[in-house]
Amino acid sequence: MTMIVADLYEDEVEQAIKVLTSFLNPLIIMVIVEMISIIPIFKIFNAPA
Repeated sequence: MTMIVADLYEDEVEQAIKVLTSFLNPLIIMVIVEMISIIPIFKIFNAPA
């Protein structure tokens, strides 16, 4: 009985983790792209005239 409950709970947790990572992956990529795109802007504005 407890093995059945454990298996069901494990399946639910795995599904929740898949959904969470499917939402987080694009968000992480967007944050990294934004960080990389801001670096050249700072270099341009801080360059000596």
